[in-house]
Amino acid sequence: MRFRLIGALRASVLLGCGLGWAGAWTGGCVAFGSTSARPLPAAEPPAEAVAPEALLPLAVTIDYQGPEGRDLQGTRQVRAAAVEVLAASPSFRLADRAEGGHVLALHLASERKGRVWLTVLCVLSGTVLPAMVTEELLITAELRDPSGQVLGERKLTMEQTSVVELFMLFGMPFAWEGKIRLGLFCEVLRDLVDWAGGLTGQAAAPAPVPPG
Repeated sequence: MRFRLIGALRASVLLGCGLGWAGAWTGGCVAFGSTSARPLPAAEPPAEAVAPEALLPLAVTIDYQGPEGRDLQGTRQVRAAAVEVLAASPSFRLADRAEGGHVLALHLASERKGRVWLTVLCVLSGTVLPAMVTEELLITAELRDPSGQVLGERKLTMEQTSVVELFMLFGMPFAWEGKIRLGLFCEVLRDLVDWAGGLTGQAAAPAPVPPG
């Protein structure tokens, strides 16, 4: 009887290891989310290239605080969204603070909420059962003029739920976590850049007058 019990335990351990190994190869992390940003359409690239000198320089500073301190990966994702949005902006170009232009200062504070029992079941089932983690993000934005004066402040929220699961079973309705996250940040940045354009009082810097 004792040997049978040991054999059953050994078989259970091997089965658990096998499921975990299979889940590592067949599992995936997908996500869905939403923001409180205004639903603005993506900017269409101009028909003719706009000279950088005709656009207002806008520096973007990012302070991303996660549950365990500064979130460097999140900071990189917000920076990538800012590069993408400003590349299509008819009003601004991404600049360094040393250029002395306007500054869009972003402070992001996130809180992650997960269900421990779902995570345990996910591991034990080899990701057949999903684990879910929700990140709630409060975004505070300040627009400052070249002299440092604050022109305005806005607060936005963002929520993203990430699902670790067996991709072929549950992944089809969603998209990869990184793609969803970048899209949400672009949605927020698009709204903030449009808002900043309204506060500056002009869509773009006036083009230089040709001599003569």
